[in-house]
Amino acid sequence: MNKKSSENIFLSIVIANYNKEKYLVKCLLSLLEQKTACKYEIVVIDDGSSDNSVKILNEIVMDESHKAVVRFLKRSHKGKVNAFNHGVSIAKGEFIKLFGSDDIANSDMISKIYHQVNSSKILIHDCAICDINGIVTKSHFLRLKSETTKFKTKEIIRGKSYPSGNYVFPRSIANRIFPIDERSTYEDWYISFIISLEKYCVKIIPDSLFGYRQVNNSAWGGVNNYSLDIIQYRANRDIKMLDIFSEGASSCVLKQITEKKKVLQELVDFEFSKLIKSNLLIKDKFLLLLKVMIYRFDSRFINWLLKIKQNFTEY
Repeated sequence: MNKKSSENIFLSIVIANYNKEKYLVKCLLSLLEQKTACKYEIVVIDDGSSDNSVKILNEIVMDESHKAVVRFLKRSHKGKVNAFNHGVSIAKGEFIKLFGSDDIANSDMISKIYHQVNSSKILIHDCAICDINGIVTKSHFLRLKSETTKFKTKEIIRGKSYPSGNYVFPRSIANRIFPIDERSTYEDWYISFIISLEKYCVKIIPDSLFGYRQVNNSAWGGVNNYSLDIIQYRANRDIKMLDIFSEGASSCVLKQITEKKKVLQELVDFEFSKLIKSNLLIKDKFLLLLKVMIYRFDSRFINWLLKIKQNFTEY
């Protein structure tokens, strides 16, 4: 940790890093060069990186020319969710923001957060999409509209969620959301689910405040990156998440979870590959249709699968 005072910190930016040396410098510089008078800290949990991440982090911590408080902890590999939990637990800011170690902050990100946050509301903002080189390919990823709202649990169970890096949490609310259940395979959906259950008020703004770097090996980067194995893997993963959600759930929520799991289980069990190999469906169009249909939370998706089964029995 550098020697700057950590008292009265407005915002803690928590980063979980694992072998991201290629992007880490640009990420940290974007945070260190913020145009703001606010006091903020950067908390980096290195989750057992085997590349040069630790060397980079040590050099930045030792450099006291920047104005931010930088804290860095190296540890053995325990996973991203555990790293975020650890970072939030030691963060000292009045507000908490998770941040990807390959993301790039706009120079006015913290200033805009300062003018929008409220101690009783969670803030959600937009982000840009960047390619692997950090070039913006889409200026507004979520296309948000300004509103103050509360999440509906049924919509979250359907699959609606916001990226964890697009939230800013007041400390009082962060203390109730974190630690995230470490069985969660991804934190975005879990956080959105808890927000809906606890009926926290959410302030949504359309401002795009950072660039999310979309790497080429992303399973969900586009139809060309899809495979039936990946789609069915994700369905299995979501079933496991819903099992976590079901623990202690009310009868109403449990009913919604059970219905959603039925949809996903149909997807896991269905032998799509036979249809593709038999040329009964055009692969790219079929995968695009799946992308749209997977998270439709009603009986239409199940009926659609059953209809295919009935119509194509000779394969």
